[in-house]
Amino acid sequence: MEPFQHQAVRDLAWLIASPPLMAAGVSGLAVPDRTWLSRIARDAEPWLADLDNQPEELQRVLYDGWMGYEGTPRLGHYAEHLLEFWLSHHPGMRLIAARRAVRREGRDLGDLDVVFSYRYGPPIHWELAVKFFLRARDDAAWDAWIGPNPRDRLDRKLERVIGHQLPLGRHSAASAAAGLGSAPMTSEAFLKGWLFHPVDGPVAPSPAGASPDHGRGWWLHHGAHEPPQAARSSRYLLPDRLEWLAPQHRPDDGSLPPLSHRQLLKRLERSFDRHMAAVLVCEVQRDEHGWWREVDRGFVVHPRWPEIIEAPSGR
Repeated sequence: MEPFQHQAVRDLAWLIASPPLMAAGVSGLAVPDRTWLSRIARDAEPWLADLDNQPEELQRVLYDGWMGYEGTPRLGHYAEHLLEFWLSHHPGMRLIAARRAVRREGRDLGDLDVVFSYRYGPPIHWELAVKFFLRARDDAAWDAWIGPNPRDRLDRKLERVIGHQLPLGRHSAASAAAGLGSAPMTSEAFLKGWLFHPVDGPVAPSPAGASPDHGRGWWLHHGAHEPPQAARSSRYLLPDRLEWLAPQHRPDDGSLPPLSHRQLLKRLERSFDRHMAAVLVCEVQRDEHGWWREVDRGFVVHPRWPEIIEAPSGR
């Protein structure tokens, strides 16, 4: 299938159809069945095509809605609203509850991300996470995988999902909060994202329990290596944080010309002179339709990463 024309539709399609970060079999980590996920992703394709032709409702929900009043929109919130749009607008889905607080005897137990049903099936609770982790050591341990912002770590995220968020969805108070009375729900982790390996490192295992087909890329410390270049014709895009989800696909219309390798190095130099935030670099090549299509991606991080803590950034 050709990439969709509108960024938000591409991001939604990626959220629906991209491989999950973690596979089934991790103790305590319930995830959606891959065969079932593939089926609902195929079911969504005609709807996504129609949405790409008429994206106004999606754009209104995103850009005139929460993004219009949220100071610095966060990538996680963007993904949440994409997921809610799918579950509330696709004909086969029924959104039952979203961002619903769970309380018992006056005590706040936490929040449910989404509760929905598919084709009149039983209720399902999903905890959504979209994450980007870089391998900091040559092993498969979860604590070897750290986010561009070092506060974020795979082991901490999975421990919270397994130890708190999924058990919350199985609590009787959760069903009541979702308006289901005492009816039980299936509680699963809907985990998406990308994993990045050192650009100069040996082939090493992915995190224990990771999906074998997860999204992947490279990372490097600024100044230690230059970003890779698959071909001399390659160019580079530096997407804003809210554009990190789906692979880049942009028209070659001159509105946002991609960077040459030399221009990229200068931009990175200026970026790290000003702040410590990691920069996502997407290598693109012109396709047969005259669009710039992503062929690889990676993070360039501060020379002191992961010891430094990234300051909040709108990128």
